[in-house]
Amino acid sequence: MTALTVPDRPVTPYAQYGGYLGFALIGFLQAVYGPVLIQLQADFAMGPSQAGLTLTAHFSGALAGVLAYHFATFRFTDRALLAASYLLIAAGAVGVMAATGWETLLVCIFLTGLGAGGIDFGLNQIFSLRFGNRAPMVLNILNGMFGLGAVVAPVLVWVTGAPNYTLLFAGSAVVAVILSITVVGIRPAPALARTPLRPAAKLRPSFVLAGFLAVYVFHVAVETGTGSWEPTHLIWQGQSEASAAVFTSLFWGAMMAGRFAIAPISLKYRASSILAISCAALTATILLTAVTPVAPAAYILLGLAIAPIFPTALPWLYRAVPAARGAGAFVIAASMIGGVAFPPLFGSVIDTVGTGWFPLFLALPAAGCLFAALRLRRFADPRLGQDSPGA
Repeated sequence: MTALTVPDRPVTPYAQYGGYLGFALIGFLQAVYGPVLIQLQADFAMGPSQAGLTLTAHFSGALAGVLAYHFATFRFTDRALLAASYLLIAAGAVGVMAATGWETLLVCIFLTGLGAGGIDFGLNQIFSLRFGNRAPMVLNILNGMFGLGAVVAPVLVWVTGAPNYTLLFAGSAVVAVILSITVVGIRPAPALARTPLRPAAKLRPSFVLAGFLAVYVFHVAVETGTGSWEPTHLIWQGQSEASAAVFTSLFWGAMMAGRFAIAPISLKYRASSILAISCAALTATILLTAVTPVAPAAYILLGLAIAPIFPTALPWLYRAVPAARGAGAFVIAASMIGGVAFPPLFGSVIDTVGTGWFPLFLALPAAGCLFAALRLRRFADPRLGQDSPGA
């Protein structure tokens, strides 16, 4: 296989570990709004629908941040863009602390989301391009740290108390400023060499890109659909509200643990194999959630199955698709749109045909993800003997 041209230590250790902490920070910021929504309603005299706009503001900012980072790379370095993203997070967090009206609050939350989107896309791209065959491993750790931040957020809200949420944003601002310094350890971008594709894929590069788009949109549909509707489904099956909440938390925890666990494995096995197995396991575990006695355990296994998909496919995408930098931006952006669109769609399905049908409809995007992974394995995976582990 033609290897990436990677300079010595393209990302220094302190920049690498700073990136891990950066992902924990953006995971924390994404998860912190839910536990403090009731307090925000009280502080800003908002109704539930207005309070819900805080999450919309964050995700809208993140989507804009991904696209803004991509287009800005034509004029600015990764160092400058990452530093700016961290400082946007800091500015937005300080604004949340000082906001006196909910309109100002939404603007400040949008700013934190804008910075978080830049960090999300920027670090995923940098780690994909600058770690060679170790990229799947470091990306799984990177995205696992996002999950760690998301798990820590509600715990810290409980420890400090929801009325003191401004302390958490103050801490986030301080951490963001410190992390902005670590980006000096990121060297100029290496030259990108593409993985040789099979002849059919060379004739249809758009086919390969469409395959990766399908993998990302469908697996995010499953991830967000599960996170949104797992409690409703478990309660319908007879679980209490408390146990349903616990098992939903375990789903997210399993997804985090799965990414850490797959990191060393990704050094030994091909990305195409890991992706295909993960998608097959994803489809199977979703169907198991329809079986009431094993549903709680099946949801935990679902978290483990879905964990490797995002970080394992990304470096493969950068190797396989021409103009990979642009492809990565739009694939990540498309996956976010899928996360916005599918949970309400599943809600409409539940309203129409009943909660019991949820696993069947959740299995449809999982099956689409599996089909796309298998087609990519055929057309975008290098020939045997030309690949090295993890590529």
